[in-house]
Amino acid sequence: MEKLRITTINEVLTQKAVTNPKIDDVEDGLQYYSALDADCTCIVSYDRNDFHFSDIEVLDAEEFLLKHVVPQSKG
Repeated sequence: MEKLRITTINEVLTQKAVTNPKIDDVEDGLQYYSALDADCTCIVSYDRNDFHFSDIEVLDAEEFLLKHVVPQSKG
């Protein structure tokens, strides 16, 4: 199972980011639409509050590692 994905940004995604009134920071919007376009299940960021508009899960690095990488003990 793929844990990390490098995504891309194109003109269409850029247009979505700059025209969405819910997005305060264009860079966050670019990351968000790039993640959606790549079918990512979450965004990893220490600025979780910046993604208040996100329809996908936003995790900090530790949460991501614990949820998706580190095996959970059964018991």
